[in-house]
Amino acid sequence: MNNLFLFKKGALLPDFIIKSSTSSQCQVRAKARIFGKCLAQQPSASLRLAAVKTWSYLPLLRKGVTLNIRKITTTGLPTLLGAALAGEKSQLGYYLAGLLESDGTLIVPNLISKTTPKISIVFNRKEFPLAIQLKSILGYGSIQKDKSEFAINFVIRNKSGIIDLLNLVNGKIRTPKISQLHKLIDWVNENPRHNSLIGESLVKLPLDTCFLNTNGLSGFSKGDSSFQLRITEGLQYNHLSTTYFISQSRLNSELFESYKDIMESIAHLFLAKLGVVY
Repeated sequence: MNNLFLFKKGALLPDFIIKSSTSSQCQVRAKARIFGKCLAQQPSASLRLAAVKTWSYLPLLRKGVTLNIRKITTTGLPTLLGAALAGEKSQLGYYLAGLLESDGTLIVPNLISKTTPKISIVFNRKEFPLAIQLKSILGYGSIQKDKSEFAINFVIRNKSGIIDLLNLVNGKIRTPKISQLHKLIDWVNENPRHNSLIGESLVKLPLDTCFLNTNGLSGFSKGDSSFQLRITEGLQYNHLSTTYFISQSRLNSELFESYKDIMESIAHLFLAKLGVVY
């Protein structure tokens, strides 16, 4: 009998069984952690735990040993996540860059239009505490309903908010979304209603090459990844495996190919194989 538990972003992780770096034995992680807190503080370490292909552990899962699978909840997330994200501005910028690259949209009007630019990030409704906390930390933006009943949008329209976010994420983008970011920077530099707030023109920085060593991967994973915990009952032992899964859509072939480099980099980091799902 197989029991599959899928942990989405913003969820409490259960007590994991992890392999010690100094011993071949397994040890039980004593305390469950909030996923958002893990990613905001130590993205590489927390992701690497479940992302190296599929990790399997047997010794501590004898019959009669129970695993405490804790209920998925966001209780306490705002306070913990706020302390983590607000601690270092540059890491907040990387995290926001990752969010934009996975679940973000940058809408840039033409210069003669009276329409203002819009930056929008989609969240699952269950991630409402995260959206609230980001709004509180940034000091701007609004949370709006999405067409889907399962989603909400964090939207930035005001001039100072647009400029601040550009400064936070400029130079931290690793995917093809950099073209839209540069387009928005050009718009701000050329629009008198916005460039009066920046003094000197914003410089369009190139693609980042350190994305995987920062919280950029954390934000990117929030939108396009999941963790899986599988328990299989056996005659003598129960088999436990944990998996980190991240994917990109193939609906747009050109976009699919443009994301191939970053996906291969993530796969290489986690010693995993990059495959195509049909």
